[in-house]
Amino acid sequence: MAFIKLDREFFNNKLWNEEREFSKVEALLDLIQSARFETSNELISGKTIELQKNEIPISRRFLEKRWKWGSSKVTNFIKMLVQTEVCTTKQTNGQTILTLIKLKVSDDLQTTKQTTKQTTNKPPANQNKEYKELKEREDEEEKEENPTSSIFDSDSFYPITTLKAELLKNQMKCKAIINHKPNKFKDFEHLKTRLKDFEEFLNGGGTLMKEGTDFCKHFRSWHLKTFQTQGATSEDTDKFYSQIPLV
Repeated sequence: MAFIKLDREFFNNKLWNEEREFSKVEALLDLIQSARFETSNELISGKTIELQKNEIPISRRFLEKRWKWGSSKVTNFIKMLVQTEVCTTKQTNGQTILTLIKLKVSDDLQTTKQTTKQTTNKPPANQNKEYKELKEREDEEEKEENPTSSIFDSDSFYPITTLKAELLKNQMKCKAIINHKPNKFKDFEHLKTRLKDFEEFLNGGGTLMKEGTDFCKHFRSWHLKTFQTQGATSEDTDKFYSQIPLV
């Protein structure tokens, strides 16, 4: 297999950093150049996270700003990379970590040996500086916009089982969902049953992780759509939900 060795200084070039909407291949290359090539401890959103080789801390909002993409395009692109086994995603201390699988990241061995004493536990400045600065700004903006943020205010990816469990534990959110008449939930048990059905629906389609901000919205739209196909007449439906109080 042949390789092209690309100096990391390329990504400091003004042509690479000009304002534009990234293509998909540029987005993939951006992930590759941002992946760590050695273990490092980094402070992200006030938490120290250990990153291994080939790992990248990401969030949907951050990638939207960086690549000039919409929310759906970022989500679908990451899902495509996971489904084609280019990478995996996981949660570490509330932070989404993307790990490259097929596209391994390496650094020139001679250069590494020559600079080991100077750079131990310090990734290249150009690799992390821009990511850290934009991530810090993003975190500050999120805190200002929503000081009581939760897992459902985060654009990070979480396992479906975790999202379901967190929703059921959040009594205030469950109560608000049930009491809002357009959502068409009779009581907590009805909500719990439908959440279980929703989890099976997602898992059956191969979706094991989802963004916190998208989970409740997708659940509600799925519930309303599938409820209409369950055989109840409009008269039965109106009668069934006539007892649900408005918020």
